[in-house]
Amino acid sequence: TIAVAGAPLDLSLLIDGSGDAAPNTVLLPGVTGLAGLTITLNEQIAWGDSITTFGMRVSGIHLAFEDVDLGIIEMGLINGDVYIAAVAALVAIPEPSAGVILALTGLFFGFARRKRSK
Repeated sequence: TIAVAGAPLDLSLLIDGSGDAAPNTVLLPGVTGLAGLTITLNEQIAWGDSITTFGMRVSGIHLAFEDVDLGIIEMGLINGDVYIAAVAALVAIPEPSAGVILALTGLFFGFARRKRSK
């Protein structure tokens, strides 16, 4: 059990015996005791067009604040995101024509080598 802003938060129902949370496990704001605070465990977000690029961002914990009032005098409302243990990767997907050119080049050199050895 952990505490968020002094309110106890029991994660035992959300995390299996191995200590892993299912992808994109969202704790509702009511669970944290703070309206406007959403906690996402094991957040996995893919981006890119899957034709020329593909990327993924994975965060262990994502805290999303939307007009959260912590009750601290003169602090006001909190808005923003906090990512804990986050990693992102973007991969360029080669065009199919690049593979065709590479294959044709390999065939050309293969035939040229075979012809020279005869």
